[in-house]
Amino acid sequence: DSAEKAQEAGRLLEQSRKEQSYQDAQALMDERDYSAAAEAFAALGDYSDSAAKAKEARRMQQMEADYQAAQALLDAKDYSGAAKAFESLGDYGNSAEKAQTAQALLDVRNARAELANRAYDSILEPYWGVVPARSCITDINEDGIPELILVTDKAVSIEYDGSIIDSRRYAYSVYTYGDNGVEALITERVTPLSPASGCWITIGVGHVDGMPRLVAMYKGETTGNFFGDSDYEAGIDVQA
Repeated sequence: DSAEKAQEAGRLLEQSRKEQSYQDAQALMDERDYSAAAEAFAALGDYSDSAAKAKEARRMQQMEADYQAAQALLDAKDYSGAAKAFESLGDYGNSAEKAQTAQALLDVRNARAELANRAYDSILEPYWGVVPARSCITDINEDGIPELILVTDKAVSIEYDGSIIDSRRYAYSVYTYGDNGVEALITERVTPLSPASGCWITIGVGHVDGMPRLVAMYKGETTGNFFGDSDYEAGIDVQA
């Protein structure tokens, strides 16, 4: 009898220990420490529904990771990506609300981008058909709002052979669209290059050390090694 009683006492003690461990694991689950909860439930083996709880904890751990990834997209202002990511989470936490917020911010940004394009068209209208003028509308800093890069020729006075003479040089302007409409980031910054017959400018955007850099290439179509010559190229020192 004593042996049976001792055995029963040991069984009850083990049952109590497992139940306490189960409750501790559930507390971790309630605190959303899903990684620790999954390990704690898995350690309980086949006790009660521990196996199912461990599986659920791992699922919730993945959901939380996906939620944090979606939040990172929202913080980075990738509203389109964030909206899709939160939508895929269904009713997890406040994902539905976050998806609506991301979509609303995307709609606002898209509307502003459309206003920007219309405003830039108004700026460019006087230059339509003007051969020396070149323009490029592109999202330089990848924030969803395009910028306008405009390259034109400008009358300047330069020193040449000890004298001041009138000349023309390419100049560039960069515009963005902010809360108050069009804003000039750079206005008619003069470059060393002069407009030349048979040459044209191509404008683009690159990145140097992670920062946006405008690139304007000046290229000729005839022969030789100077302005207007075959394969002649010169970079305009353009930064914004």
